[in-house]
This record gives sequence, C-alpha cells and structure tokens, in this order.
Amino acid sequence: MSVSDSRLYMWRSLFALAHLDERVSNEEASFMAEALASEDFSQEQRATLEQDVKKAGDVFVLFQRVTDTQDQMEFFRKAHTIVHIDGDYGSEEQ
Repeated sequence: MSVSDSRLYMWRSLFALAHLDERVSNEEASFMAEALASEDFSQEQRATLEQDVKKAGDVFVLFQRVTDTQDQMEFFRKAHTIVHIDGDYGSEEQ
C-alpha cells in the first residue's frame, strides 16, 4: 500500500519541521518513529521518510506539495504538537 503524494508531503513537511531548530529531541524522534509505524507507506515512501529523519528538507518547499485540504489541516494540527513536544518553542519554529 501507499499514501497519496499529498499525505506523503504532509509527513515530509512535519519531519522537516522537527529539524528547524537544528536539534531533533527524543520526543521529536519518537513522533517521527510513530508516524512511520502507523501509516501505510510504500517501501519507497518509507525510505524517503527515513532519510528525512536524518536530514531535513525545506518545510516551505515540501508544504507546497501538500495539495489536499484535509492534509493541510492535519499538518497544522500536528505541527502545533511537534513544535511544542520538546518544551522548547524556538524562534525558528515560530
């Protein structure tokens, strides 16, 4: 199975967001690992996201590929969680 391109880019954007402050906390790493375990990503999609765990993409460029309105709304709900998850809401994340 696989998720839509829009949903994949929602997750890629969120993973990039975890890297914005140039430090991935244990909580952020757990958030990404949980996403990898809970979604029906294809092998190729999973490999892409596993690379995103290690090296961030550009949140703004990636988010432009999130075309589904539901994925866009979910991005903002989850983005709120991820920028606060480590207790350090940095200026980059704002």
